[in-house]
Amino acid sequence: MSIPERAFIFLTFEGYTYQPGSESDMPDVENVQMLGIASGPHASAAFGRLAEENPWLRDTTFDEVYCYELARDFAASRAEFSLDAAYQRQGAQT
Repeated sequence: MSIPERAFIFLTFEGYTYQPGSESDMPDVENVQMLGIASGPHASAAFGRLAEENPWLRDTTFDEVYCYELARDFAASRAEFSLDAAYQRQGAQT
């Protein structure tokens, strides 16, 4: 009996993000960094696969990583949004 593969997304609070066009020395947004998605029978196995398949991670200063299990059909549930469009609609309503 084989254990089915499960997908996990791996994240870290370490690191910074700057918005497009930023000229500031200070990060613009507090957020998380996505390190990757990997599969395995459990989170530890998937983490091992993530590290093995992404050797560039060894050259980063990221250390503290956490993960969430993704739904089996996570790719099909993708939705895209635009902040500009949302605020334009909001402004049109006022």
